[in-house]
Amino acid sequence: MKAEVISYNGYPALSVDGEILPPMAITTMSQDKNYLRGLGEAGIRIFFVICDTQWLKPDGVTLLREATDVLLDAVPDACIVLRVGLHPPVSWAEANPGELVTYNGNRPVPIHIWTESYNAEYPGMYSLSSAKWREDGARALEDFIDEVGKLPCAERVIGYFLAAGNTSEWYYPKDSVLRNEGLYGDHSHAFRLEFGRILRERYGTEETLRAAWRDSAASFEKPSIPGIEERNYTWIDGEVSRLSQSNPTPSPGNGTHVGSFLDVDKHQAVADFYRAWHEGTANSIIHFAKVVKKKTAGRLITGAFYGSYGCTNFLELGTAGGVLKILDSGAIDFLAAPGMYENRQPGGYMAQREMQESFRLRGRIFISEDDTQTHLAGLIHSENGGAYSLQDTLDVMKRDFSRNLCEDIHAWWFDMAPKGGWYDHPDILRLIRRQQDVARKAYATDRRKRNQIALIYDQDSTRHVSQRTSYDLCHLFRMHEVHRIGAPVDYYFHDDLALDNMPDYRLYVFVNVFVLTGAEREAIAAKIRRNGQVALWMYAPGFIRPDASPKLSVEHMQDLIGIRMAKTDNAWNPRLRLERPPHKALAGADTDRVYGFFDRPILCSWERLAPKPATRLYPMFYPDD
Repeated sequence: MKAEVISYNGYPALSVDGEILPPMAITTMSQDKNYLRGLGEAGIRIFFVICDTQWLKPDGVTLLREATDVLLDAVPDACIVLRVGLHPPVSWAEANPGELVTYNGNRPVPIHIWTESYNAEYPGMYSLSSAKWREDGARALEDFIDEVGKLPCAERVIGYFLAAGNTSEWYYPKDSVLRNEGLYGDHSHAFRLEFGRILRERYGTEETLRAAWRDSAASFEKPSIPGIEERNYTWIDGEVSRLSQSNPTPSPGNGTHVGSFLDVDKHQAVADFYRAWHEGTANSIIHFAKVVKKKTAGRLITGAFYGSYGCTNFLELGTAGGVLKILDSGAIDFLAAPGMYENRQPGGYMAQREMQESFRLRGRIFISEDDTQTHLAGLIHSENGGAYSLQDTLDVMKRDFSRNLCEDIHAWWFDMAPKGGWYDHPDILRLIRRQQDVARKAYATDRRKRNQIALIYDQDSTRHVSQRTSYDLCHLFRMHEVHRIGAPVDYYFHDDLALDNMPDYRLYVFVNVFVLTGAEREAIAAKIRRNGQVALWMYAPGFIRPDASPKLSVEHMQDLIGIRMAKTDNAWNPRLRLERPPHKALAGADTDRVYGFFDRPILCSWERLAPKPATRLYPMFYPDD
């Protein structure tokens, strides 16, 4: 079979032997033939099958054959994407301590790795940048592909979904800084090697590196790893909230940050560390995807989890900073992420984590993992997802499917039960059938959207600012506010503004665009300063210009937005009330209401997901003209 992503009626779609498949698929571990047959009869064509290489599980191919034999007996025309685990066995981790995440004192920290099909205690987390893991894992993947080619299911396989890291989602289960234990990493041979490669690509010569780092001893061969104090900015919001009840809060400082921002004029090495932490993982995804493409002569699609801009630690997990590198590599056809987890109940909204229009401009697909918890999933899932009845289930599935169709993204329903059954109900299957029919009809029309609002994000900025600042802007704002404005929006990275196929919008909302080079500023200006278009700048736009000296300056903001700006280095609570009749632009505002924080209800039982007290504006920027 030949599977590929092609342009179809204006937007990317999955084609298998020339047939355009509906955007909804299924992932399930069930081997219940009647359930699988019901899914097939409901119009599901794409089945993601969870499996592992023989490297991890000697019986991995045998288990895969058992699963696919049952599936194809129930759904003979199923198109199979193999969700294959690339984790090394525990014995490999024990034999290769230099490939494990290592903290100061040459200390790996034992961890438990969990996936849908495998879990085990490891002496330390294998580095997602490890060259040896890539090499050994590539051989295992090639052997696995060879063995799959001998199975009866071989002719129905259309792609490989590459799984690694915890829960198969390419993230580190422990942070690189364990503050309470006084530990920081990664000092491993594996990461230092990758760090040096990335630094060489970025700086070219060690002289340039040393100037940027202000370190005469900096080298590509053994780059230094930033310590705990140098990374103080990443958690500074918590420190601010404990300092004082006064407003403004006194500025806590240790010389490494300017408010919530890393002081890159003095500590560029920290930003470079986090760049490598994220791009190292991205490089591994690209590496394994190229193995699949080469081994299958480009006949199959490839994908992976990566690029979460919600429900994540933007700095420590290592899964946010290399999205465009992956999309531009030519090796990956799609990336995936689950939807955000709060407010999935009836009447709520399951927001997404990716900038899906950036995928579309590059002919790639974003796939949402819709692990929509039905009333059949058990009490804990019913409480988390708010689906207590069949009607609740039907309502949330209609909503989630409609979002996918309106935003023009792909998705798979994820039945997480070990033996399946979340969607095993006649009314649910009937709904899925209807949805597949609707999707086919929608795909037969002009799929190009005519939205007038674009939200603009930045990868680089996430490593220059505190975790909480990124969380508020990228997660909470999208989750709780954007979907209540009454108008559809599109999601991009600012890099897209320089592309010829980037459409025009009436309103551009720059969400977290703190870091911009001179060339990037020119591209933004060329795109938005015409045709009466409007730009809304959320916070600190262009505060950092990496190709200028100094890099941090309010003057960089002024040059970008055309408004003279000033800042105060104390931390201000953003809550406010309009005490006099507002400007006509705010005519609909309520003078009795307090603004400046996320006060939306959290109606599901995931209390830990409730919005925290608002982060401080630290520093606070304000117009001064």
